[in-house]
Amino acid sequence: MPLRNEVDVAIIGAGAAGIAAARLLHEAEIDVVLLEARDRIGGRAYTIDHGGTGLDLGCGYLHSGDINPWTGIAERLGFEILRKAPPWAEDSRHYGARLNLEIDEAWDGFYERLEELEDARLHGDAPDLPCSAAFEAGNRFNEMLNALSGFINGAPWSAVSMIDHARYVDTNENWRVRAGYGRLIHTFGKDLPVQLSTVVQTVRHDGEFLRIDTARGTIDAKKLIVTIPATLLAANALRFAPDLPDKRAAAANLPLGHVTKLFLRMPKLACDLLPEETHVLGRCDNARTGSYLMRLHGSNIAECFFPSDLALDIERGGMVAAADYAMCELGAIYGTRLSQGFEPIAMHGWNADPFSRGGYSYATPGNADDRAILAAPIEDRIYFAGEATSREAFSTAHGAYASGVIAARACLDALRC
Repeated sequence: MPLRNEVDVAIIGAGAAGIAAARLLHEAEIDVVLLEARDRIGGRAYTIDHGGTGLDLGCGYLHSGDINPWTGIAERLGFEILRKAPPWAEDSRHYGARLNLEIDEAWDGFYERLEELEDARLHGDAPDLPCSAAFEAGNRFNEMLNALSGFINGAPWSAVSMIDHARYVDTNENWRVRAGYGRLIHTFGKDLPVQLSTVVQTVRHDGEFLRIDTARGTIDAKKLIVTIPATLLAANALRFAPDLPDKRAAAANLPLGHVTKLFLRMPKLACDLLPEETHVLGRCDNARTGSYLMRLHGSNIAECFFPSDLALDIERGGMVAAADYAMCELGAIYGTRLSQGFEPIAMHGWNADPFSRGGYSYATPGNADDRAILAAPIEDRIYFAGEATSREAFSTAHGAYASGVIAARACLDALRC
């Protein structure tokens, strides 16, 4: 489609936040356009189909599913929701009863200490700390705890703000969309006005209209909603004139953690011997380990999830090397006979992806309040949304959705005034 010259509202980024904002404004009959750098909508929600099974290369769980707005949207659109505890909630670890008990004790002890320290910061005046302050010195499972932080945050506990972690609201209901979370978000936004493959370079906000310079031309808008990841704002990939240094500084304190998913086709022997939705963790003595969900939705597919620095190395090595790494860890668990013959299907490098540069945000110690700084509007003309702006649901698609709705409502109120 040819690029339009003028709109009431432009939205940069057609991920969960941008789609949510555009849906509200479109239904309010506002002249709105989504400007998306990729050749698809959905952002970090991305599903591919493999033999009828939806593979979520991006977000995969309806976290806090019982209060998650995407749950209702899925029901209205006819998507099947799998309302059951995820396999990792009842981890089928393979280390033996005694070692499993010691691991559980280490995890429970860490969280008890963490919650006590967090309470002193939320309800007192104690300064923020990294979550690793709750480690028990010398505990042999501290590296495993860092692996778990890698899956949760995309970074070790030493990088994560205790106050930010404490503010996250979780109902512990983690559901899945059978056809894929990414497909749900794509379907919700597929009829909205969007310009794909449109990289926004500069936003000029010193005139009567906002002037948005893209690689395909210039658009004038009355209002703008920015939903791109914090990493891109911090790197000045989107430039503002005049500059917005406070936004860049806040975004830099809300980096995106590193995570990578790999999907493998399992051999018949492994499918015959392993129960559906079996979950195992590669190692208990190292932060550099994968999380493996075998026979996803009862299929012959394994979902492999790699955290933090390991995710970066996995991406650099490529999909074949990633499959070899996974088979090596699985071979140590099940034996080489059972772990041979896995074939790579798909992997997406979110950390190398130029339009995300990471997975999902965490706040660094001392900087939890920068989420509010990032979310604050500029001159009642430029609004900011995205999971990194959410105080209580950061790192999630429902946090992104809620932030998009908040920004769209503020934008709509300003237009009506």
